[in-house]
Amino acid sequence: MTAERSDHWIIGTAGHVDHGKTALIRALTGVETDRLPEERRRGISIDLGFAPFDLPSGRRAGVVDVPGHERFIHNMLAGVAGMDWVLLVVAADEGVMPQTLEHLDILDLLGVRRGFVVITKIDLVDGDWVDLVEADVLEHTRGTFLEGAAVFRVSSVTGENIDKLLAALDDATREPGERDAGGPVRLPVDRVFTVAGFGTVVTGTLVSGRIRPEDRLVLMPAGREVRVRALEVHGRRVEAAAAGQRVAANLHGVERREVVRGDVLSAPGAVEASTQFSGSVRVLERAQGLANNQRVHLYTGTQEAVGRVVLLDGREVPAGGRGYLRFRSERPLAVAVGDLYVIRTFSPVATIGGGQVLDPRGRQRRQSPAGIGELRSREAGDALAVVRAAVNARVPVTSRAQLAREIGGTVEQVERVVEELVARGEAQDIEGSVWGTLALERLWARVRGILTAYFAAHPRDGWMSLEALRRRGLEGVEGRVAEEILRRWQQAGALRVEGERVTLPDHVVTLPPDEAAQLGRLGEELEAAGGEAVEATSLGAGMDPALRQELMALLVEQGRAVRIAAGLYMTPGAVEAAREVAVTALRREGTLSAARFRDLLGVSRRTAVPLLEHFDACRITRRVGDHRILLKPR
Repeated sequence: MTAERSDHWIIGTAGHVDHGKTALIRALTGVETDRLPEERRRGISIDLGFAPFDLPSGRRAGVVDVPGHERFIHNMLAGVAGMDWVLLVVAADEGVMPQTLEHLDILDLLGVRRGFVVITKIDLVDGDWVDLVEADVLEHTRGTFLEGAAVFRVSSVTGENIDKLLAALDDATREPGERDAGGPVRLPVDRVFTVAGFGTVVTGTLVSGRIRPEDRLVLMPAGREVRVRALEVHGRRVEAAAAGQRVAANLHGVERREVVRGDVLSAPGAVEASTQFSGSVRVLERAQGLANNQRVHLYTGTQEAVGRVVLLDGREVPAGGRGYLRFRSERPLAVAVGDLYVIRTFSPVATIGGGQVLDPRGRQRRQSPAGIGELRSREAGDALAVVRAAVNARVPVTSRAQLAREIGGTVEQVERVVEELVARGEAQDIEGSVWGTLALERLWARVRGILTAYFAAHPRDGWMSLEALRRRGLEGVEGRVAEEILRRWQQAGALRVEGERVTLPDHVVTLPPDEAAQLGRLGEELEAAGGEAVEATSLGAGMDPALRQELMALLVEQGRAVRIAAGLYMTPGAVEAAREVAVTALRREGTLSAARFRDLLGVSRRTAVPLLEHFDACRITRRVGDHRILLKPR
């Protein structure tokens, strides 16, 4: 399914400290993005700055201005998450500097693919020097997403060429962006504050979906449910906000202290809350490499976490190398398939590289060829292979919504993949759940093993409780799905189910010779009782009570005894003869008392009354006062 591309753009800045990024935004938009007193006092940006950007065509974009100082690069990383277009700013009087290069690396790692190079402060140097600076910039952008990008020489002081840059930005952003306005809501929070009379407000760049007032969303990774009271886009109250816009959302159901930068406001189920994920990794050419179990800082969206990397396919990823890893975070993260991230050394801090989240739950084992193969399929966007692996996993993913999260796609895409797997015989649709054939075979092996083990431990039992089997063998399988799976196994002849008990078709009770003899003795004594009911405790004199109880249950299972009441038994023939007497009398007389039935049978009241109650339970008779009437003639 094709994404619904957004009409909105976020334009960001990048570059070394004091190269004129904030002044450039002021010249372009007329807005001062340094809002903190300390920023204005020191003359440098410390945190992210935001501004509306009214383009010459009348369309409105958003601007994210990032700090350039290396001490505040964590803030810069939070700002890149929302950028669609970047202005790489290089001061003419200094040229390319360390943060120019690190920012360029970060932009590349986090998937920014469009932008211009802007050489600022041209009013401070002569034209020949600007030529040298431009040549240096072009050399350093070779091989990056900015290779071949337009270069603008501007002065934010005199306004020189600002109009040309404005026109170029206006023209470049006429086409729809790459944000998916039709996808699930995802808004990485970059600011949170309280407005008197309104409560908690979060802001961020809406990277996917649409938000409307009264929408019920969740704040991840905590999973706290909230309701959107009101929305603003660049200070204007709106009835809807779409991907690609800077959004302020007034939330009901959460206090200011319960939200931090890095939380994600999302549609339920759109992201996973996890302390680990698996992904691809690329190490920068100018980095020192990445070692297994190395402690690092990780940045994704507006989130920052410390954790360790477990390299899945080696001991080290060298400079310029690629591989796969599992990141084990020291705090929960909210991530989804396809999210990009950056990793930096723990101390001293420097950018190592980055990659893409491929499995938000990080299930792959180290050095596992199958696990690496699955990650390669995910990286290649092979939805069929990913869904096949998910529905055949040790704990299979069975819901279509979860499968959509597995592939980072839509339920509609999952439907097409499931149809293909079912057609190939590799999966089954069971009551709306998707089960891989291998997962079902593994589940059957487990259930058969449980039954086999039960009968080995209880050699006198011909059946197992169906509820016990569900609890032990089908734990975690939704009720309707479990019933349908059992039905299919029964239909295939793999199981025998009678009422609330289950057995294997080939199971035969085999007793030791001494117990077989005692079983026969109980049967004979019951037969000798004739038409009278017998207390089990009166049978098998001297027999172990527990053994007697199990053997009597086995006689019932074998159809050689009928339990007409607690601890009271008769032979099936005697019960059938009594039933015939009762039915005949009821057809002739209409009603039947316990005394009349006793006399007709020639038995004691101790037998007649339980027999009538047994017939009531079997829905042959029904008690009305002190009499029975015929309920079900046979």
